[in-house]
Amino acid sequence: MSRTVLSSLTVSLVLMTGTAHAAAGDPETPHRRLEIAGDCQGCDFSDKNFAGARFIGADLREADFSNSHLPGATLIESRFSHADLSDASLASAHISGVTFAGADLSFSQLAGGQFERVNFSNADLSSAAFNGAVMIQVAFNHAELDDASLVGVRVRYGRFIGADIADANFSNSNLRGADFTDSEGDGISFAGADLSGASFVNAELDDVDFTGARLDRVDFSGAQIDGAHGIEKTMILRACGDENTRILGELRLPACPERGDDPHPPAPPIIVSHVRLEASPATDIQIDWDEVYTARVEALEALGDVLSTNAGRMDSEELREIVREAQREIREIEREIRRNRQELEREAARALALEQVERRREMELEMHERARQQAEELDELFDIQHDHPRSHIEMYYGDTELLGVNPGAGDRDN
Repeated sequence: MSRTVLSSLTVSLVLMTGTAHAAAGDPETPHRRLEIAGDCQGCDFSDKNFAGARFIGADLREADFSNSHLPGATLIESRFSHADLSDASLASAHISGVTFAGADLSFSQLAGGQFERVNFSNADLSSAAFNGAVMIQVAFNHAELDDASLVGVRVRYGRFIGADIADANFSNSNLRGADFTDSEGDGISFAGADLSGASFVNAELDDVDFTGARLDRVDFSGAQIDGAHGIEKTMILRACGDENTRILGELRLPACPERGDDPHPPAPPIIVSHVRLEASPATDIQIDWDEVYTARVEALEALGDVLSTNAGRMDSEELREIVREAQREIREIEREIRRNRQELEREAARALALEQVERRREMELEMHERARQQAEELDELFDIQHDHPRSHIEMYYGDTELLGVNPGAGDRDN
Protein backbone atom coordinates (compact mmCIF):
# COMPACT_ATOMS: atom_id res chain seq x y z
CA MET A 1 0.00 0.00 0.00
CA SER A 2 1.45 3.31 -0.99
CA ARG A 3 1.93 5.94 1.69
CA THR A 4 2.96 8.80 -0.58
CA VAL A 5 -0.02 11.04 0.05
CA LEU A 6 0.30 10.66 3.81
CA SER A 7 4.03 11.31 4.15
CA SER A 8 3.42 14.73 5.72
CA LEU A 9 1.68 13.45 8.85
CA THR A 10 3.68 14.92 11.70
CA VAL A 11 2.79 12.80 14.72
CA SER A 12 1.12 9.53 13.91
CA LEU A 13 -0.35 7.71 10.97
CA VAL A 14 -1.82 4.25 11.03
CA LEU A 15 -1.99 2.28 7.82
CA MET A 16 -3.85 -0.84 8.85
CA THR A 17 -2.44 -3.87 7.09
CA GLY A 18 -4.64 -5.28 4.40
CA THR A 19 -4.90 -6.30 0.80
CA ALA A 20 -5.29 -2.86 -0.73
CA HIS A 21 -2.51 -1.85 -3.11
CA ALA A 22 -3.94 1.44 -4.33
CA ALA A 23 -1.59 4.20 -5.31
CA ALA A 24 -2.27 7.32 -3.27
CA GLY A 25 -4.20 9.84 -5.23
CA ASP A 26 -5.62 7.29 -7.66
CA PRO A 27 -9.30 8.32 -7.82
CA GLU A 28 -10.32 4.90 -9.13
CA THR A 29 -8.91 2.79 -6.28
CA PRO A 30 -10.12 3.58 -2.74
CA HIS A 31 -8.14 3.22 0.49
CA ARG A 32 -10.65 0.85 2.10
CA ARG A 33 -8.32 -0.21 4.88
CA LEU A 34 -6.74 3.16 5.57
CA GLU A 35 -6.82 4.42 9.14
CA ILE A 36 -5.53 7.86 10.04
CA ALA A 37 -4.81 9.46 13.40
CA GLY A 38 -2.55 12.15 14.82
CA ASP A 39 -1.83 15.72 13.81
CA CYS A 40 -1.63 16.97 10.25
CA GLN A 41 -2.75 20.57 10.43
CA GLY A 42 -2.73 22.35 7.11
CA CYS A 43 -1.88 19.21 5.11
CA ASP A 44 -2.90 18.90 1.47
CA PHE A 45 -5.21 15.94 0.73
CA SER A 46 -7.05 17.57 -2.17
CA ASP A 47 -8.32 15.38 -5.03
CA LYS A 48 -7.48 12.19 -3.12
CA ASN A 49 -9.52 9.03 -2.69
CA PHE A 50 -10.27 8.11 0.95
CA ALA A 51 -13.37 6.01 0.31
CA GLY A 52 -14.08 3.83 3.33
CA ALA A 53 -11.14 5.27 5.30
CA ARG A 54 -11.25 5.79 9.06
CA PHE A 55 -10.15 9.01 10.76
CA ILE A 56 -9.88 8.45 14.52
CA GLY A 57 -8.59 11.09 16.94
CA ALA A 58 -7.12 13.06 14.03
CA ASP A 59 -6.27 16.76 14.18
CA LEU A 60 -6.74 18.02 10.62
CA ARG A 61 -7.46 21.67 11.24
CA GLU A 62 -7.00 23.84 8.13
CA ALA A 63 -6.24 20.74 6.03
CA ASP A 64 -7.22 20.73 2.36
CA PHE A 65 -9.66 17.98 1.35
CA SER A 66 -11.21 19.88 -1.55
CA ASN A 67 -12.57 17.63 -4.31
CA SER A 68 -11.61 14.56 -2.27
CA HIS A 69 -13.62 11.34 -2.23
CA LEU A 70 -14.62 10.08 1.24
CA PRO A 71 -17.85 8.12 0.67
CA GLY A 72 -18.50 5.62 3.43
CA ALA A 73 -15.67 7.06 5.52
CA THR A 74 -15.73 7.01 9.33
CA LEU A 75 -14.73 10.15 11.23
CA ILE A 76 -14.54 9.76 15.00
CA GLU A 77 -13.46 12.27 17.68
CA SER A 78 -11.52 14.39 15.16
CA ARG A 79 -10.97 18.07 14.36
CA PHE A 80 -11.59 19.53 10.89
CA SER A 81 -11.97 23.15 12.03
CA HIS A 82 -11.35 25.66 9.20
CA ALA A 83 -10.51 22.79 6.84
CA ASP A 84 -11.36 23.01 3.14
CA LEU A 85 -13.82 20.27 2.17
CA SER A 86 -15.43 22.14 -0.70
CA ASP A 87 -16.81 19.81 -3.40
CA ALA A 88 -15.81 16.83 -1.23
CA SER A 89 -17.91 13.67 -1.23
CA LEU A 90 -18.82 12.29 2.21
CA ALA A 91 -21.93 10.40 1.16
CA SER A 92 -23.03 7.73 3.67
CA ALA A 93 -20.20 8.71 6.03
CA HIS A 94 -20.38 7.95 9.76
CA ILE A 95 -19.32 11.03 11.70
CA SER A 96 -19.25 11.12 15.51
CA GLY A 97 -17.71 13.62 17.91
CA VAL A 98 -16.26 15.79 15.12
CA THR A 99 -15.96 19.55 14.75
CA PHE A 100 -16.10 21.32 11.39
CA ALA A 101 -16.27 24.78 12.98
CA GLY A 102 -15.41 27.43 10.41
CA ALA A 103 -14.76 24.81 7.71
CA ASP A 104 -15.60 25.24 4.02
CA LEU A 105 -18.02 22.47 3.00
CA SER A 106 -19.63 24.34 0.13
CA PHE A 107 -21.02 22.04 -2.57
CA SER A 108 -20.07 19.01 -0.48
CA GLN A 109 -22.06 15.77 -0.68
CA LEU A 110 -23.12 14.41 2.73
CA ALA A 111 -26.30 12.59 1.75
CA GLY A 112 -27.23 9.49 3.71
CA GLY A 113 -24.67 10.18 6.42
CA GLN A 114 -24.96 9.54 10.13
CA PHE A 115 -23.98 12.48 12.32
CA GLU A 116 -23.70 12.40 16.10
CA ARG A 117 -22.32 15.22 18.25
CA VAL A 118 -21.08 17.17 15.23
CA ASN A 119 -20.32 20.88 15.23
CA PHE A 120 -20.81 22.80 11.96
CA SER A 121 -20.90 26.21 13.66
CA ASN A 122 -19.73 29.09 11.42
CA ALA A 123 -19.08 26.63 8.59
CA ASP A 124 -19.79 27.40 4.94
CA LEU A 125 -22.36 24.78 3.88
CA SER A 126 -23.77 26.67 0.92
CA SER A 127 -25.17 24.27 -1.70
CA ALA A 128 -24.20 21.29 0.49
CA ALA A 129 -26.43 18.20 0.28
CA PHE A 130 -27.52 16.31 3.43
CA ASN A 131 -30.51 14.51 1.91
CA GLY A 132 -31.64 11.51 3.95
CA ALA A 133 -29.05 12.05 6.67
CA VAL A 134 -29.64 11.15 10.34
CA MET A 135 -28.42 13.70 12.88
CA ILE A 136 -28.30 13.63 16.66
CA GLN A 137 -26.97 16.65 18.55
CA VAL A 138 -25.72 18.62 15.56
CA ALA A 139 -24.97 22.35 15.70
CA PHE A 140 -25.25 24.64 12.65
CA ASN A 141 -25.04 27.83 14.68
CA HIS A 142 -24.23 30.86 12.47
CA ALA A 143 -23.47 28.53 9.57
CA GLU A 144 -24.01 29.45 5.92
CA LEU A 145 -26.72 27.08 4.67
CA ASP A 146 -27.88 29.07 1.68
CA ASP A 147 -29.15 26.82 -1.09
CA ALA A 148 -28.36 23.75 1.05
CA SER A 149 -30.48 20.63 0.59
CA LEU A 150 -31.67 18.85 3.74
CA VAL A 151 -34.55 16.91 2.23
CA GLY A 152 -35.82 14.00 4.30
CA VAL A 153 -33.27 14.44 7.10
CA ARG A 154 -34.00 13.28 10.65
CA VAL A 155 -32.67 15.64 13.27
CA ARG A 156 -32.72 15.30 17.05
CA TYR A 157 -31.48 18.24 19.11
CA GLY A 158 -30.51 20.25 16.03
CA ARG A 159 -29.35 23.84 16.45
CA PHE A 160 -29.53 26.39 13.64
CA ILE A 161 -29.14 29.46 15.86
CA GLY A 162 -28.25 32.54 13.81
CA ALA A 163 -27.85 30.43 10.66
CA ASP A 164 -28.29 31.80 7.14
CA ILE A 165 -30.85 29.42 5.61
CA ALA A 166 -31.68 31.35 2.43
CA ASP A 167 -33.05 29.05 -0.29
CA ALA A 168 -32.44 26.01 1.95
CA ASN A 169 -34.70 23.00 1.42
CA PHE A 170 -35.89 21.20 4.58
CA SER A 171 -38.89 19.53 2.95
CA ASN A 172 -40.20 16.24 4.37
CA SER A 173 -37.69 16.35 7.22
CA ASN A 174 -38.11 15.50 10.89
CA LEU A 175 -37.02 18.67 12.70
CA ARG A 176 -38.82 18.11 15.99
CA GLY A 177 -37.42 20.45 18.63
CA ALA A 178 -34.94 22.11 16.25
CA ASP A 179 -33.76 25.56 17.28
CA PHE A 180 -33.88 28.20 14.51
CA THR A 181 -33.56 31.14 16.92
CA ASP A 182 -32.24 34.29 15.16
CA SER A 183 -32.01 32.47 11.84
CA GLU A 184 -32.50 34.48 8.66
CA GLY A 185 -33.05 34.04 4.94
CA ASP A 186 -35.66 33.86 2.21
CA GLY A 187 -36.92 31.25 -0.22
CA ILE A 188 -36.91 28.46 2.39
CA SER A 189 -38.97 25.28 2.14
CA PHE A 190 -40.33 23.42 5.17
CA ALA A 191 -42.97 21.68 3.07
CA GLY A 192 -44.07 18.43 4.70
CA ALA A 193 -41.59 18.86 7.57
CA ASP A 194 -42.34 17.97 11.18
CA LEU A 195 -41.41 21.09 13.17
CA SER A 196 -43.17 20.10 16.38
CA GLY A 197 -41.62 21.86 19.34
CA ALA A 198 -39.22 23.87 17.17
CA SER A 199 -38.17 27.42 17.96
CA PHE A 200 -38.14 30.36 15.55
CA VAL A 201 -37.62 32.96 18.26
CA ASN A 202 -36.60 36.30 16.67
CA ALA A 203 -36.10 34.63 13.28
CA GLU A 204 -36.28 36.91 10.23
CA LEU A 205 -37.53 34.92 7.25
CA ASP A 206 -39.23 35.69 3.98
CA ASP A 207 -40.97 33.60 1.31
CA VAL A 208 -41.24 30.44 3.43
CA ASP A 209 -43.15 27.36 2.29
CA PHE A 210 -44.93 25.60 5.18
CA THR A 211 -47.22 23.48 2.98
CA GLY A 212 -48.19 20.33 4.86
CA ALA A 213 -45.79 21.10 7.73
CA ARG A 214 -46.55 20.14 11.31
CA LEU A 215 -46.29 23.18 13.60
CA ASP A 216 -47.49 21.91 16.98
CA ARG A 217 -45.92 23.85 19.89
CA VAL A 218 -43.66 25.87 17.59
CA ASP A 219 -42.40 29.02 19.32
CA PHE A 220 -42.65 32.04 17.00
CA SER A 221 -41.92 34.62 19.72
CA GLY A 222 -40.48 37.75 18.10
CA ALA A 223 -40.36 36.03 14.69
CA GLN A 224 -40.78 38.15 11.58
CA ILE A 225 -41.91 35.82 8.78
CA ASP A 226 -43.09 37.61 5.66
CA GLY A 227 -44.54 35.75 2.72
CA ALA A 228 -45.35 32.56 4.64
CA HIS A 229 -47.39 30.38 2.32
CA GLY A 230 -48.96 26.96 2.42
CA ILE A 231 -49.84 27.62 6.05
CA GLU A 232 -53.40 27.47 7.37
CA LYS A 233 -54.74 28.74 10.64
CA THR A 234 -55.63 25.23 11.75
CA MET A 235 -51.98 24.24 11.40
CA ILE A 236 -50.85 26.65 14.09
CA LEU A 237 -53.59 26.24 16.65
CA ARG A 238 -51.01 24.84 19.08
CA ALA A 239 -48.18 27.16 18.05
CA CYS A 240 -47.37 30.20 20.17
CA GLY A 241 -45.82 33.66 19.92
CA ASP A 242 -45.89 37.11 21.51
CA GLU A 243 -46.87 40.65 20.69
CA ASN A 244 -43.84 41.00 18.40
CA THR A 245 -44.66 37.97 16.28
CA ARG A 246 -45.52 38.75 12.66
CA ILE A 247 -46.78 35.82 10.63
CA LEU A 248 -49.83 35.62 8.35
CA GLY A 249 -50.46 39.33 8.59
CA GLU A 250 -52.39 40.32 11.68
CA LEU A 251 -52.85 36.78 12.98
CA ARG A 252 -52.24 36.71 16.72
CA LEU A 253 -50.83 33.54 18.22
CA PRO A 254 -51.46 32.48 21.81
CA ALA A 255 -48.75 33.43 24.27
CA CYS A 256 -46.04 30.89 24.87
CA PRO A 257 -45.72 29.26 28.31
CA GLU A 258 -43.67 31.16 30.82
CA ARG A 259 -40.07 30.01 30.59
CA GLY A 260 -38.22 32.41 32.81
CA ASP A 261 -35.26 34.24 31.32
CA ASP A 262 -34.62 31.56 28.67
CA PRO A 263 -37.04 31.95 25.71
CA HIS A 264 -36.58 28.33 24.68
CA PRO A 265 -35.75 25.21 26.68
CA PRO A 266 -32.08 24.30 26.14
CA ALA A 267 -31.13 21.30 24.06
CA PRO A 268 -28.55 18.90 25.46
CA PRO A 269 -25.04 20.26 24.97
CA ILE A 270 -22.96 19.24 21.97
CA ILE A 271 -20.13 17.32 23.61
CA VAL A 272 -17.14 16.67 21.36
CA SER A 273 -14.37 14.74 23.10
CA HIS A 274 -11.17 14.05 21.21
CA VAL A 275 -9.66 10.61 21.73
CA ARG A 276 -6.03 9.97 20.87
CA LEU A 277 -4.94 6.89 19.00
CA GLU A 278 -1.55 5.33 19.70
CA ALA A 279 -0.05 4.61 16.30
CA SER A 280 3.04 2.47 16.87
CA PRO A 281 3.50 -0.44 17.02
CA ALA A 282 0.41 -1.76 15.29
CA THR A 283 -0.41 -4.13 18.13
CA ASP A 284 -0.68 -1.18 20.54
CA ILE A 285 -3.61 0.49 18.75
CA GLN A 286 -6.13 1.51 21.39
CA ILE A 287 -9.05 3.91 21.65
CA ASP A 288 -10.43 4.93 25.00
CA TRP A 289 -14.03 4.11 24.19
CA ASP A 290 -14.88 4.58 27.86
CA GLU A 291 -14.13 8.26 27.33
CA VAL A 292 -16.48 8.37 24.35
CA TYR A 293 -19.15 6.54 26.35
CA THR A 294 -18.74 8.98 29.25
CA ALA A 295 -19.25 11.94 26.93
CA ARG A 296 -22.46 10.46 25.56
CA VAL A 297 -23.77 9.62 28.99
CA GLU A 298 -23.16 13.25 29.98
CA ALA A 299 -25.29 14.33 27.02
CA LEU A 300 -28.12 12.03 28.07
CA GLU A 301 -27.85 13.27 31.65
CA ALA A 302 -28.20 16.80 30.30
CA LEU A 303 -31.36 15.63 28.56
CA GLY A 304 -32.64 14.42 31.91
CA ASP A 305 -32.00 17.86 33.39
CA VAL A 306 -33.98 19.46 30.57
CA LEU A 307 -36.88 17.08 31.14
CA SER A 308 -36.95 17.71 34.87
CA THR A 309 -36.92 21.47 34.27
CA ASN A 310 -39.65 21.52 31.63
CA ALA A 311 -41.79 18.53 32.62
CA GLY A 312 -44.58 20.80 33.81
CA ARG A 313 -44.97 22.25 30.33
CA MET A 314 -45.10 18.88 28.51
CA ASP A 315 -47.92 16.42 28.31
CA SER A 316 -47.45 12.80 29.38
CA GLU A 317 -47.27 11.44 25.81
CA GLU A 318 -44.47 13.89 24.98
CA LEU A 319 -42.55 12.78 28.04
CA ARG A 320 -42.99 9.11 27.21
CA GLU A 321 -41.83 9.68 23.62
CA ILE A 322 -38.71 11.56 24.78
CA VAL A 323 -37.90 8.84 27.31
CA ARG A 324 -38.35 6.14 24.66
CA GLU A 325 -36.11 8.05 22.28
CA ALA A 326 -33.44 8.41 24.96
CA GLN A 327 -33.62 4.69 25.72
CA ARG A 328 -33.23 3.88 22.02
CA GLU A 329 -30.20 6.16 21.82
CA ILE A 330 -28.62 4.53 24.88
CA ARG A 331 -29.06 1.07 23.33
CA GLU A 332 -27.57 2.28 20.05
CA ILE A 333 -24.61 3.80 21.94
CA GLU A 334 -23.96 0.48 23.66
CA ARG A 335 -24.18 -1.41 20.36
CA GLU A 336 -21.82 1.01 18.65
CA ILE A 337 -19.24 0.77 21.41
CA ARG A 338 -19.35 -3.03 21.25
CA ARG A 339 -18.98 -2.95 17.46
CA ASN A 340 -16.03 -0.56 17.64
CA ARG A 341 -14.28 -2.58 20.32
CA GLN A 342 -14.77 -5.82 18.38
CA GLU A 343 -13.48 -4.25 15.20
CA LEU A 344 -10.40 -2.90 16.93
CA GLU A 345 -9.75 -6.28 18.48
CA ARG A 346 -10.01 -7.92 15.06
CA GLU A 347 -7.68 -5.35 13.52
CA ALA A 348 -5.16 -5.81 16.34
CA ALA A 349 -5.35 -9.60 15.96
CA ARG A 350 -4.76 -9.33 12.23
CA ALA A 351 -1.85 -6.96 12.77
CA LEU A 352 -0.35 -9.31 15.37
CA ALA A 353 -0.75 -12.31 13.05
CA LEU A 354 0.99 -10.46 10.24
CA GLU A 355 3.80 -9.45 12.57
CA GLN A 356 4.24 -13.08 13.59
CA VAL A 357 4.35 -14.16 9.94
CA GLU A 358 6.96 -11.50 9.26
CA ARG A 359 9.03 -12.63 12.24
CA ARG A 360 8.86 -16.25 11.02
CA ARG A 361 9.94 -15.15 7.57
CA GLU A 362 12.89 -13.25 9.02
CA MET A 363 13.88 -16.29 11.10
CA GLU A 364 13.69 -18.54 8.02
CA LEU A 365 15.85 -16.13 6.06
CA GLU A 366 18.34 -15.99 8.90
CA MET A 367 18.44 -19.80 9.14
CA HIS A 368 18.89 -20.04 5.38
CA GLU A 369 21.81 -17.60 5.55
CA ARG A 370 23.42 -19.57 8.36
CA ALA A 371 23.03 -22.82 6.38
CA ARG A 372 24.59 -21.19 3.35
CA GLN A 373 27.54 -19.98 5.41
CA GLN A 374 28.00 -23.44 6.95
CA ALA A 375 27.90 -25.02 3.48
CA GLU A 376 30.58 -22.63 2.29
CA GLU A 377 32.74 -23.46 5.34
CA LEU A 378 32.35 -27.20 4.64
CA ASP A 379 33.28 -26.68 1.01
CA GLU A 380 36.34 -24.78 2.13
CA LEU A 381 37.18 -27.58 4.58
CA PHE A 382 37.13 -30.23 1.87
CA ASP A 383 39.24 -28.03 -0.39
CA ILE A 384 41.82 -27.68 2.42
CA GLN A 385 41.74 -31.46 3.03
CA HIS A 386 42.62 -32.10 -0.60
CA ASP A 387 45.39 -29.51 -0.88
CA HIS A 388 47.05 -29.44 2.58
CA PRO A 389 48.54 -31.91 5.11
CA ARG A 390 46.79 -32.93 8.35
CA SER A 391 48.71 -30.54 10.54
CA HIS A 392 47.57 -27.62 8.43
CA ILE A 393 43.94 -28.74 8.65
CA GLU A 394 44.11 -29.15 12.41
CA MET A 395 45.56 -25.68 12.72
CA TYR A 396 42.28 -24.36 11.30
CA TYR A 397 39.71 -26.91 12.47
CA GLY A 398 41.29 -28.96 15.26
CA ASP A 399 39.99 -32.54 15.34
CA THR A 400 38.32 -32.82 11.95
CA GLU A 401 37.10 -36.32 12.77
CA LEU A 402 34.27 -34.63 14.58
CA LEU A 403 33.13 -33.48 11.17
CA GLY A 404 33.40 -36.96 9.68
CA VAL A 405 36.65 -36.09 7.90
CA ASN A 406 39.83 -38.17 8.18
CA PRO A 407 42.60 -36.28 6.42
CA GLY A 408 45.20 -38.96 7.35
CA ALA A 409 43.41 -41.61 5.28
CA GLY A 410 44.83 -40.23 2.12
CA ASP A 411 48.36 -40.32 3.58
CA ARG A 412 47.98 -43.96 4.66
CA ASP A 413 46.76 -44.99 1.24
CA ASN A 414 49.85 -43.36 -0.20
